Amino acid sequence: MGYANGVRAGHAAAHLRDPMNAALEDAAYSHGREWWTAWGSRESARELVGKLWHCTDVVPRSTRQAASEVLGLNDEWAVGTYAQLSRRLRADLQSGR
Repeated sequence: MGYANGVRAGHAAAHLRDPMNAALEDAAYSHGREWWTAWGSRESARELVGKLWHCTDVVPRSTRQAASEVLGLNDEWAVGTYAQLSRRLRADLQSGR
């Protein structure tokens, strides 16, 4: 993965984090819509996930709760950082569900 538009470690810009938060929260509230449809394709979603792969920023509570619902997690802190969330989302994309 190239780092030109992503984060190598530490903090990621809001223009990368905010779309992820919105997509997960929208999917949770719509009960059934796939989170990645906000980008139109799995490949576009995979690209965003890759840009947040090393981000150690803490995921906001509302997004953690939404991700837990969308991904079927029992513990919202399983996605406490964007790096953790990115790994869960990539696994979800690869599952093809």
